[in-house]
Amino acid sequence: AAFRSWLDKRSVLIDARPLEKNDELFTADLAKLGAAEFEGKQALRFEKNEGLAVEDGPKLDAEKPFSISVSFYFPKAEQSYVVAAQQNPKEKNRGWVIDVGGRVPGFRMVGDGGKNIEIRAAHLVQLRHGSWNHIVVSYDGSRHQSGLSFYLNGRAVPTQGGGNQNTEILGDISVDNPLLLGKALAEGAIADFRMFNRAVSESEARLLFEWP
Repeated sequence: AAFRSWLDKRSVLIDARPLEKNDELFTADLAKLGAAEFEGKQALRFEKNEGLAVEDGPKLDAEKPFSISVSFYFPKAEQSYVVAAQQNPKEKNRGWVIDVGGRVPGFRMVGDGGKNIEIRAAHLVQLRHGSWNHIVVSYDGSRHQSGLSFYLNGRAVPTQGGGNQNTEILGDISVDNPLLLGKALAEGAIADFRMFNRAVSESEARLLFEWP
């Protein structure tokens, strides 16, 4: 009986997840990809700006809601970084990207002709070099910039770059190119990467940030 109780608890822990199973589109198996101890976390470390291709990453659809959650180590060097992306450079970077420029994180979706919508933290919301950070991007499937929400380290932050809230993305963001983790994240790392099939709330973003 004691063994069965231990086994049941162990199964719960192994299968534990921050949101409902049906909400998950994809969770990167970082241990399988080579994660190791780094700056206090089990993480996938990147020594160069090459990234790691994840062939089984899902294709996102501009007409359907989704959310992306990523925990990453922001490198010490003062430069621009690409945390994760799934883009086709032959189609004017059609797809999506999470990046950091001038220490300010953001998310961009690119459709037909390179036209895009994006959301970016305000200029005063800057990451500290050599620190762990967590980003959740939420999209409602409306094709409009106003349908994007951005959460940094578990909370909504002031954002910029929206301009006209009626800005609309045209065409598809789905590409055959693989998901690239750490595409340009030299000396950085990723400790958790998840994708969901719906928009998430601020409280859920907080849960994702606090998830061990």
